Amino acid sequence: MNKIFQVSLALNPLLQEKFRSLQNLFIQACIEVASAATKSHTWNRVALHHLTYKILREKFPLLGAQMACNAIFTVSKISRETCDWKNSQLTDTTNEKSHFQKVIFDEKMPVIFDKHTLSLKGSVLSLFTLEGRAKVKIDVNPELEEYLREKKLLELMLKIDINKFTLLFIFREDLNECIDIKEATFKESTKIIDK
Repeated sequence: MNKIFQVSLALNPLLQEKFRSLQNLFIQACIEVASAATKSHTWNRVALHHLTYKILREKFPLLGAQMACNAIFTVSKISRETCDWKNSQLTDTTNEKSHFQKVIFDEKMPVIFDKHTLSLKGSVLSLFTLEGRAKVKIDVNPELEEYLREKKLLELMLKIDINKFTLLFIFREDLNECIDIKEATFKESTKIIDK
């Protein structure tokens, strides 16, 4: 079961540019992984890690080890959630390899953080950027604060839409609600095309 909190960020132009640069490189890494997934006909995270981790580290050294892993995780997850559902309209069950369609990521693709790429002390969030950690003050309401203390943070997504920066804190609570919001987030930033 998952619970999602959305927190808007007020960032100065320098921080906005840092997060846009990170998003751009993260998207490029996701595209690299998705290409390998399409060619190898696998969305398995471990298999994709073996196929792409070294390539990502060489091709995108500024991205860092953990964000490279997050890109691999993201592609595996999106691909499974959008292409590999047996009842999905995107899956042609008459063709065994149809769910290995190409996934295209656009400029709205969220950046996925994890416990290795973020930390929170009080209301100050420290997030990985290509130029080192960036500290951002966030509005932590009492309910979010309680969740941060007592629940497991599954993911933290940074959505960037023009000049609007939003964090999605995802905790274990209600699985269906989480899938609905995350599916909408990923579907607005990805396209599935035939190979």
